[in-house]
Amino acid sequence: AKKVSFCSMFRIRSFSGRFRPLWFVCSRFVSSRSLASGVKGEQSLYPGSRLSYSSDVDECKPKPPGKLPDEGVSAFRILDSGGHVIDAKQDPNIPEEQLVKMYQTMVLLNTTDKILNESQRQGRISFYMTSDGEEATHIGSAAALDSNDLIFGQYRETGVLLWRGFTLFEMINQCYGNHLDGGKGRQMPVHYGSDHLNFQTISSPLGTQMPQGQSKAHNHTIIYLMLSQQFWVG
Repeated sequence: AKKVSFCSMFRIRSFSGRFRPLWFVCSRFVSSRSLASGVKGEQSLYPGSRLSYSSDVDECKPKPPGKLPDEGVSAFRILDSGGHVIDAKQDPNIPEEQLVKMYQTMVLLNTTDKILNESQRQGRISFYMTSDGEEATHIGSAAALDSNDLIFGQYRETGVLLWRGFTLFEMINQCYGNHLDGGKGRQMPVHYGSDHLNFQTISSPLGTQMPQGQSKAHNHTIIYLMLSQQFWVG
């Protein structure tokens, strides 16, 4: 009790303006740390749940409940936290030229996000959503698709468009809604769309991409088009 009373004397102001005890802030920080105990034993611990990793697809299946109630399916991965291939059999052997392009596109997305997000904060555009921390999910999944495959994205999948050739001018024109915008300013900022890149115009409500993508896939099945549909739901 004395230890708690001592710690509660030191309080930190949170983003919401409320003061929280230092011990509470520290416990939240510790609860989201990554626990590393070797390649196979590496886990991420979140409040109320634990996520384990595996380089074996067969191991990525539901597990019996552990000490934490929400322990479930393992996350499949090829690289460890140090960027090294865990299992040589899973190495996709991506050409160096393509890897460089993927990295450059991720950096470009991150830099553009910062500039346009600051523009929104300055009141130059009305709305903007960044893709911070999600750049690799965009580029990795987009690189696995054919350019003819259809995309139903949300407003945090700008990297998919950049990978397919969407230019910075097209991004900026859409966000500013000027006369050079392909949609002529009829969409909210960040709600991109591109017919020639097979990217369906983004709709704001979350989850709408599932029925849209399913309906389009059914239509292609009827007319015997061997295309893939990929969608993100926010």
